[in-house]
Amino acid sequence: MERVEILAQQIAGRKSRATKGEGAVVAGPLRFSPDIVVVIPAYKQPLFLVEAIGSVLEQRTKLQIAVVVVDDGCPLPSTRNTATIFAAKYPDRVMYVRRINGGLSAARNSGIEFALKAWPDFKAIYFLDSDNRIFPGFIDRVFKALQDHNAGWAYPDVDMFGVWGYFSTKGAYSRLLHMSYNYCEAGSLVAREVFERGARFDELMKLGFEDWEFWWQAAELGFRGVFVPQAGFQYRRRGESMLTHSERNRPEILAYMRRKHKKMFNVRKILELEAEELPRYRVAFVDRDEVAAAFDPLQLFDPQAAPVACTTAQFVESFYAVERAPAAYLGPRVIVAAHSATVELLARAKILRYLFWFAENYLRSKHFLVVRINCGSSKTLAVEYDIKSATADDLAAADLFFVSGVISHEIVRDPAFDWTASLLTPQPWPEVAVIKVELPVVCGELPREYPPYETVSRMVSLLSTMQQRHMRPPSLPLDWRGDERLARSEVSRNLFSEIGLDTVFPHFRSKGSKHVGFLLPLSDFGGVEKVVVNYAKTMKDNGYICHLFITRYDNIAFSELCDRAFESVNFIDRNAQCVMNWNSLNPWVGIVSPRSRETLGLLATMDVIFNTHCLEMHGLISELRRLGAKTYVGLHLNELTAEGLPMGNGNFAVGYEHVYDGFVVISQNMRAWCLGQAVSREKIHLVRNAPSYDMSEDDLIATKQMRLQRSEKSDPLRVVYLGRLDPQKGLARLGAIYDQTQAERIEWRVIGRQVVIESAYQPVALRFPIEPPIFSPEELTILYQWADVLVLPSRFEGVPLTLLEAQRLGCVVIATDVGAVQEIIDDRADGFLIEHQADEAKIVADFVAVIHELERDRALLKQIADRAMARVSRLHWQDTMADFMASMAKLLEEKASS
Repeated sequence: MERVEILAQQIAGRKSRATKGEGAVVAGPLRFSPDIVVVIPAYKQPLFLVEAIGSVLEQRTKLQIAVVVVDDGCPLPSTRNTATIFAAKYPDRVMYVRRINGGLSAARNSGIEFALKAWPDFKAIYFLDSDNRIFPGFIDRVFKALQDHNAGWAYPDVDMFGVWGYFSTKGAYSRLLHMSYNYCEAGSLVAREVFERGARFDELMKLGFEDWEFWWQAAELGFRGVFVPQAGFQYRRRGESMLTHSERNRPEILAYMRRKHKKMFNVRKILELEAEELPRYRVAFVDRDEVAAAFDPLQLFDPQAAPVACTTAQFVESFYAVERAPAAYLGPRVIVAAHSATVELLARAKILRYLFWFAENYLRSKHFLVVRINCGSSKTLAVEYDIKSATADDLAAADLFFVSGVISHEIVRDPAFDWTASLLTPQPWPEVAVIKVELPVVCGELPREYPPYETVSRMVSLLSTMQQRHMRPPSLPLDWRGDERLARSEVSRNLFSEIGLDTVFPHFRSKGSKHVGFLLPLSDFGGVEKVVVNYAKTMKDNGYICHLFITRYDNIAFSELCDRAFESVNFIDRNAQCVMNWNSLNPWVGIVSPRSRETLGLLATMDVIFNTHCLEMHGLISELRRLGAKTYVGLHLNELTAEGLPMGNGNFAVGYEHVYDGFVVISQNMRAWCLGQAVSREKIHLVRNAPSYDMSEDDLIATKQMRLQRSEKSDPLRVVYLGRLDPQKGLARLGAIYDQTQAERIEWRVIGRQVVIESAYQPVALRFPIEPPIFSPEELTILYQWADVLVLPSRFEGVPLTLLEAQRLGCVVIATDVGAVQEIIDDRADGFLIEHQADEAKIVADFVAVIHELERDRALLKQIADRAMARVSRLHWQDTMADFMASMAKLLEEKASS
């Protein structure tokens, strides 16, 4: 607790309503009512104090200024004498407060408390250290800036005398830059509202940088600073000072500050500030004279985002300003030339963000990157990486052309331009990497009317104009002050690097939005992928923003449902994933490799990570959890080797049980297995599967009527197999069943393709005709309506969506009782189960017997079909996911409030 003495008023010979107090200054309003209060902490240096107080009293201004000298228990009587002499000579303008020694922060806080209680109407406080000084017009200039910009504080350049030095702090205030470098001097004018909201100097910080921490407080309260050029502040610097002492202790002080303000250094908060202050990209459009700035490339076509755009000439001038003062002005981290229609097309394909992220990450160490686009005739979205140097043909056909900000600055400074100009020749000199993108047919076509080299030509022309501007002498003198601050374009990158991340995914996070990242090894219209897509669609319908990350392949099957569910589609380089240690002694250990920083950067801004079947990602989950994500693993089935031994995702996931917030299972069977593996009951969420696409009640009624009419005819029994042609599905059994049911009144169709290339099973020669896979809801509905029976002789399964979709449309299912199949089929009530533990011949014989029975007994077929339709038609993802989403929402709310 502090002891405070108020002496100035008694010396002036008039009564004061200020009194002594313990722990705070207690004072009634004084007669003088200042606009500005200057607080000067004093400890030793009494002769410097004379100069500091004098520089305030000499201000040329119409503002009323009061000075509060806070004697921080100085042992020198001359400090007290100096202050009391000024208080006696200027009784309405100079106050003297003495307190026990508590350090610089405590002294400033005493001055703040005195001012707040003594003068209810002052506008701002200026902090002037007792060894510094200000020029006569200083207060007028900083107060005008404070008022004009409605700022929290106004800060000057730092001009040092004694040991001379001149340091610029110019440029728009950046909170991100301020998190990395303390460029707001304590000698700044601070609005009264900042103190009324509770900001104070940290009295535990006795090693220095307490002013830096104070600005962080103010910024967290929502206030921002404003730079005042040529303000007239002078900082006295000597060979040994508090500043040099603070620099020696920088690591210790910063560690304390970051612990105190850990929410400021949360990856999502940094991303939010970056989106607000530091757009990374500049897009030079080929089809118009415009260069647009964007943090998130999707903002380029969002009317609500209103991206900042300028003409080419304006951009060139802004780039020149960055050349002269990279810390004061924001330059691009990446420049890209593209046709606006091309960028729109990539946005529709959900891959625009990923390509910008990849380019930014890749160009950290390379020169240029070209993207070539092919609008295919299939439903595949694919990326082909060809990181060798591009040919002239690649450059001529470039749809996007990327260059890093660093390389563009080097090009601009180089008096020769031949190296860059060669990009338009048959033999380009620079190394240019190539990415080839195949877009699904649903995205539309590219405008191909523009001539060869148009995209590259736009970039070369822009760089040439930038270089010519750089070579002209400046129209005004260069700033004679130095600037030690980091280049603005690199600020967020450095902050992320300190957290352990490389290039961070560039997506704008609107206030309150929650982002979910779904990890899948592949997406090829299989059952697991359909489940994940339905999770994402349901979450999207409930306000979440979902992103898809593919970890094993560089392509996906792009369905309409996928388009509706995900805001972005991204691919994770297999070399940048966790390195799994497969040796038998440490089967669960995941090693985070240096390349893993890329993957972490791609995923770190997700609020929720949902991993399904990505074994290589388990080892990175703890890092993502450290970065603030809530983590879930989806378990669908227990896979088996050809010898029947356990393998696969579930068995690996339990080795990482402690880093997952939840296990999402699709069946009671998987739930029981997780409990048996010591996963806590509270972590397990049961989300039962439902059909992968919706159907109207009218369509279901029409299907039922159609089947009723067909049962009255003597048509052949229609049997179908639909699914992957992978060994897991019991392909040898399928072949034998097919061979043994070749009869006049049985009609077969086998539809699918191989998906899993690597397999522990011996390949099976398929002897029956195979139709290509079908994916769309319309095609699937027609198939299920055509078929009477669907067979699935799998060796292991989870809860196949194919079975549920067939049952909903009255197609009777015959399946092995593996996994959780028995949870969706009541044997001989709404389907047929075949004992999977029998020998192979018995399994095949049982399938064949049921098929022949249904061919003979159409009444039984209809009875089974009706029961299955009645049960499955009531299953909907919104219902099955309700409990899980409520639990996840609660977890996110707890995280937000912590």
